[in-house]
Amino acid sequence: MTSETVSTSASILQQLSQIPIGSIIAFFTAMSVIGVGVWKIISQMIKLYDGYNNIREDRDLTKKQVEENSEAINELKDQFSGAISDVKDQLSIIMAALNEQRETKITELRHSITVAGENALANGTMTVREYKSFHEMVDKYTNGYKQNSYVASLCAKVDRDVRVIGKLDEHGNDID
Repeated sequence: MTSETVSTSASILQQLSQIPIGSIIAFFTAMSVIGVGVWKIISQMIKLYDGYNNIREDRDLTKKQVEENSEAINELKDQFSGAISDVKDQLSIIMAALNEQRETKITELRHSITVAGENALANGTMTVREYKSFHEMVDKYTNGYKQNSYVASLCAKVDRDVRVIGKLDEHGNDID
């Protein structure tokens, strides 16, 4: 060591020895408090950063789950759309068959009414059961199927020109 270094060191030590011990303790206490405060701030920042990372990871996980659920929902939607389309097609076929069956029933009922009415007009008579059945068919044809054509005029002719034979009691039994 050089003499200059020794004298500088001695001068520093001399200056330090002149500082009261209370000031040194106060300085180290203040530095400790500042250090602890800085440490607490840094640890809080680390906790906040960890919390932020956890929230970001949760958000990413939730976003991924939403995307997966959305894909699953779209797949189910496509499956249901296909099933609904198949059901609609089947219902269309059924409706067409029912409409065809309805038209056939109307034609058969009109034929039965015509045959019964024409036979009654040709014979001039009709039993009470035939008469009741004839009017039930006419009622079904005109009110049930909302048809009319010439059936109403045929019914009016039968009511006017045909004699009904026999009577029925309240239970539908013949009364002679």
